[in-house]
Amino acid sequence: MELEILYKDDDLVAVNKPSGWDVHRNEFNRHRPIVLQHLRNQLNREVHPVHRLDGGTSGVLVFATDRDVLKFLNDQFMSRETKKTYHCITRGYARNLVCQQPLKVHEKIVDAETEIKCLSKIELPWPNEKYPQSRYSYLEVSPRTGRFHQIRRHLRDLGWPIIGDTKHGDSHHNQIWRDRMNLNRLLLHASELVITHPSGRLLTIGTPLPDEMSKVLSLNGWITETT
Repeated sequence: MELEILYKDDDLVAVNKPSGWDVHRNEFNRHRPIVLQHLRNQLNREVHPVHRLDGGTSGVLVFATDRDVLKFLNDQFMSRETKKTYHCITRGYARNLVCQQPLKVHEKIVDAETEIKCLSKIELPWPNEKYPQSRYSYLEVSPRTGRFHQIRRHLRDLGWPIIGDTKHGDSHHNQIWRDRMNLNRLLLHASELVITHPSGRLLTIGTPLPDEMSKVLSLNGWITETT
């Protein structure tokens, strides 16, 4: 398959990364397709990943066409000048808040900040370990820092783990979704990225929700949050 190109010019390329693909080779998941190598072959040119998405996460992923552009864009991510927007489905009824729970990264405790907005909620007649119904939320999430697995870890710590997260999630609810909806992926999607282009203009790159998440949101019973 060819990667979907969301944006392309002489300086950078943005693709819609599929769930289940790694950005570059991962010794722990050698069976997964590699976005970097695939894109180089597809474009027949050298490109360099500017940032990362977890293997299970889909959505906007940017590559630079040379080292100067790579440094220019990397500096924006390091200085937190970019704006990243994700969407996800989580267990439980979530609420709007900004999570500032520090996280351990490489044995160090570092600051981490994630803005969480609950867009809608649903209660489904699916029994779980404790109740005859199961509750879920559809969230818009904006990480203000870029720590390892930050969104997944913050939502887990808040009691709203992302459906399909096999490392930081709820295995019982993951199994419910596999059985009920045949969903076998992390329901986390990088929907939009705003960066400053090397030309100086503000560039917004977005992509719609993947089919798996649209299928979830098509279920009857979602109630839109008004506050």
